[in-house]
Amino acid sequence: MNKEHFTEDLYIEETHSISFLKANLLALLYPLPLLIPYILVYFISLGSRTKDSAGSISVNGTQMLLGLFLFFVATLALVLLHELTHAVFFLPACENGRKSIRFGITSATPYCHCEEVIPIRNYRISCLAPLFTVCLPLAVYSSVTGNLMVFFLTVMMLFGSGGDLYIVWALRKYSGKDYVYDLDDAVGCRTYVATPPGASPSITEESRKDK
Repeated sequence: MNKEHFTEDLYIEETHSISFLKANLLALLYPLPLLIPYILVYFISLGSRTKDSAGSISVNGTQMLLGLFLFFVATLALVLLHELTHAVFFLPACENGRKSIRFGITSATPYCHCEEVIPIRNYRISCLAPLFTVCLPLAVYSSVTGNLMVFFLTVMMLFGSGGDLYIVWALRKYSGKDYVYDLDDAVGCRTYVATPPGASPSITEESRKDK
């Protein structure tokens, strides 16, 4: 839906945002409740597997360079998949379909932006979707196989979800039936809550900062 429909006489507006730079810093904190259990499971699984293998593995320079190249390519592919996943889960709530989805890079941070106001329920799903479609399969595969490269890719993608987790946390007090607009110049969003009957409409322009 267009922002023009959400006038201040009908909706209470509030902005929740942080800069891309702060989002990169918070990315080290918000994923920790998911990251720590994953690392424990991985190394417990790896420890039980190494007890059964007595051989040693040697890696030459060529194999190391190839591994680094594959890691770089896989990282780019997963970042792209992460943003495409956001777009796929934005689409059901977009009246204008793909025309409302835009991709970009700001402060070396890729992003997917929805140019419509959508229900918070859909927004939350879109924010969390990469955790289930990207991070979870990587985490399961690395824990089962012990693959070290996939382990590092999983850790990287979990940290890459820090901004999304911040948004979900910032929206925790809102109903899924409230509305939200995704910001394209910062990590965050603008919420729209219908003004209760008989209440005086108000608008909050200051961005909230998580403490």
